[in-house]
Amino acid sequence: MKEYQIRPKGIFDKYLDLAKKDAEEIFSKAKYDKFNCPACEKKNKFLFKKINFSYCECEKCKTLYVSPRPKFKYFSKYYNESKSSKFWVTDFYKKTIKSRRSKIWKPKSKLVQKYLNENKGFKNIIDIGAGYGIFLDEIKKITNKQTYALEPSKDLSEICKKKHSIIQKFVEETKPADLPKGKNFYTCFELFEHLHSPKIFIKKLSKIMKKNEILFLTTLSSTGLDIDILKEKSKAVQPPYHINFFNPFSIRFFLEKNNFKIINISTPGKLDIDILENNKQYIENNFWKVFINKATFKEKKLMQKFLQKNLLSSHMIIVCIKK
Repeated sequence: MKEYQIRPKGIFDKYLDLAKKDAEEIFSKAKYDKFNCPACEKKNKFLFKKINFSYCECEKCKTLYVSPRPKFKYFSKYYNESKSSKFWVTDFYKKTIKSRRSKIWKPKSKLVQKYLNENKGFKNIIDIGAGYGIFLDEIKKITNKQTYALEPSKDLSEICKKKHSIIQKFVEETKPADLPKGKNFYTCFELFEHLHSPKIFIKKLSKIMKKNEILFLTTLSSTGLDIDILKEKSKAVQPPYHINFFNPFSIRFFLEKNNFKIINISTPGKLDIDILENNKQYIENNFWKVFINKATFKEKKLMQKFLQKNLLSSHMIIVCIKK
């Protein structure tokens, strides 16, 4: 897989440009709160600034995150009113939906199916932040489970309800009575990096989940190669959308502290080397500069596999069970 297949350069750059302008406008007079590491709550070390957002790195667990953090109301306005948010829904996602379905959602649905087959008794699949419902579309084709979209957006809920049951709420306001009867398998894709408060989110989710229910989540890793090398030049580090970057060590600590037992953590990402190739003008590390410029296609492919196997890719999957 290549980056351009899921993020075509022209349309993605337009989205990033809109996001930058929106962030400068909406957060120009924002009020901020002090914010310690979202994983272990230790103090931080300033790392860099991007679009007037300060990114810090936890000295203990190496989580990357925005601190101080603008108050939630500014993020709410951003997601509900910004031009970039609308562009993502009306243009970017619609124009990449076909490639994302084949390159991202079909493989993920098969991986979720694997865990469903290995862990019997699940009746329902609840996708947190279901968006357009593409994952639910794909998983419905290969399982007999009931599918639910836990999606707060009215517009996206309208799209999902054509094929799936709807819980139109944020996790933070969801009650056990809102959830279907039977054993639930929860999925949560690319949401953790957006959360204003991962602590509030996971505590609420832990509270509404029943014992032995499974959470399958994906997010970005701060210790993944392209993010670690490119830092503020990384397009993944995009405030105010991406404000939390856990890693295999810190996400384990965070989830275990909140009544989850880890089943598996992996970094099966396929794009780290390709992303570095596409941004080689920003690479300062001499080893990676030489490698990207001189390595053969085969050597780069082997390196990507090395990153995957050793928890060093930026795309992270965590599967855990509620204790």
